[in-house]
Amino acid sequence: MGAAHRTTMHGARCVVLVLVLVLALPVALKDTGAPVASLVPPVPGVPRPVVVMVLNSAYTRVFENFIRAPGAHHLAAWETHIICTDRATAVSLAKLGWRCQDTVKTGRSAAQVYTRRIPYVAHLVHLGRDVLITDVDAIWLGDPLPDIMATQAGIIGSRGRSPHLDWGASLCMGFIFFRGSDPLVRAAMPVLTEPMREDQTDFNHNMQRERLVWDEGRVRFVDSIDTSFGTLRPKNANAGHAGLRVAMLPHKSYVRICEDKVDYSTVIIAHCHSRGKRAHLKVQSLGAKNLWYIPEKGRPDIDPHPPMPQPGTARWSAFVAQQRAPASNASAPSP
Repeated sequence: MGAAHRTTMHGARCVVLVLVLVLALPVALKDTGAPVASLVPPVPGVPRPVVVMVLNSAYTRVFENFIRAPGAHHLAAWETHIICTDRATAVSLAKLGWRCQDTVKTGRSAAQVYTRRIPYVAHLVHLGRDVLITDVDAIWLGDPLPDIMATQAGIIGSRGRSPHLDWGASLCMGFIFFRGSDPLVRAAMPVLTEPMREDQTDFNHNMQRERLVWDEGRVRFVDSIDTSFGTLRPKNANAGHAGLRVAMLPHKSYVRICEDKVDYSTVIIAHCHSRGKRAHLKVQSLGAKNLWYIPEKGRPDIDPHPPMPQPGTARWSAFVAQQRAPASNASAPSP
């Protein structure tokens, strides 16, 4: 574990997380119709759940699009940790009103970048923190927190197609939640997250090895409309082990395979599969799926989705105040 990682972890708070309810202000974001989360201060000693993202300089434009999305303001309910892989990323984030929680050097491959977040998340879970991993191309169109908290499962993920297991779908590491306040999750994390050469493949194989069984036998993928549940009973668990509950969110609301014409009215997270992991391919895919919110060059006057600064900062307070101001009579078209 790198020195920078150790320094960040030393400052983490060892507390058990209790859900912080974040109310919505009775106002709308200009031209989006989405409520702005209010700046309800956290109760002393009761931290918000953590959302973790990993970012390199090639993906800063994808991240800017992420914080412009209609549901991005729901990040205010979370404590945001961004792991940056280089100094250039930190500089770019600062211009957008965000900061890196940690800066670590990684290789250039997507597998190396994504896998770097796993020990960071595992340590937060060890400290009793509830943690969500989200990719920056997993576009927030709504609020995932009610669904996450309603399941009561220890591990909750969206559905993916890789690796190809006999489950019918896999757990997607691009949007997955770990309830660190559950002692069963804390106990299971070491065996589920090591070794990690490619996080999604290895994590799902580890879950399979530790005897994850789905209640319905074989889960649905793109045609799923309800949450699926399963139970994990580690091989080294004693006979009285209650089993760790695992959940897969419905593809209807947490989309991975996006059809040509997607009805986003019921979608909370749109994590559309692209032809590759390179940033320019993500940009192309998001544009093709009508999920690109950065205005065209030469048209700065048309910006219905301004970039959201990091919640809890002075720039965030100014952003909320601006969004609460009366909207102009002219309505800007949607991207």
